[in-house]
Amino acid sequence: MIKLKMSIEDISEYQTGILPKNAVKIETPQNIEEMMKKAAPIAAVLCVLMFVTMLCKTVMNKTVVISHVFILIGFCLGYICLVIHEWLHGIVYPRNALVTIGKITGKISFVALASYPLKRRRFIVMCLLPFVLGIIPLLIFIVSPAEYRELNGLMFGMSCMGMVSPFPDVYNVFIVLKNVNKKDAIGDKKLGIAEAREEAIISALENLVTFSNDQETISWKEFISLDIIGDKARRLQIYDLFHLGYGNAKTLFKRLNLARITKQDILNKLGESK
Repeated sequence: MIKLKMSIEDISEYQTGILPKNAVKIETPQNIEEMMKKAAPIAAVLCVLMFVTMLCKTVMNKTVVISHVFILIGFCLGYICLVIHEWLHGIVYPRNALVTIGKITGKISFVALASYPLKRRRFIVMCLLPFVLGIIPLLIFIVSPAEYRELNGLMFGMSCMGMVSPFPDVYNVFIVLKNVNKKDAIGDKKLGIAEAREEAIISALENLVTFSNDQETISWKEFISLDIIGDKARRLQIYDLFHLGYGNAKTLFKRLNLARITKQDILNKLGESK
């Protein structure tokens, strides 16, 4: 099921899947800025590809083949199509998976968020499917007559946005191809990937963690006394120890109570029993 949300403030709220105990975390960038830097070479290659395509058409026709005004209009249409880009990610998931699509508050980025295991092949299809938003206008640009400058400009602008915008997704595909076996399942997370074999998923279902809102098992005062707030490493350690996904301190406090985890449980896991 795909759900649209106008503004998304905390991405981690939508990453609530519980990982199997033998899941293996793949090292990936921990924030959007780091992701963009590492994936930048892919964006550069895609930009060069688009430039070469336009150059070849111009040289072959020995005339200017695009309208610069309509390129800008094409860029704007391509940006609007980013919502469709995320929708194309979402339709690859099974119907029983919840996929939330929306715009990150304060940024120009759109995201599709889900916590659901996918086979490696399906994950790759999910990442690369949005390329159709670039391939279709690019093909139209290639075959259209040189004198149709407005159409060419429009299609070239849309194809640039459609071909370059998936560069972080291509980066994720490279990571998966390098680190994940064909028989593994992949959990699509905020900016990282976790994998587990089918036996691990079956085991996780057989030992399903139940959640409850009936009582508070750890108070805010107890939570603060654990020195989690302000200590990112300790917070992430607790997330990993209890397989609670990823998020900020407030989200961790909420998930600890949902999973009925006590302060003593945490101290035991940390080897700090009192």
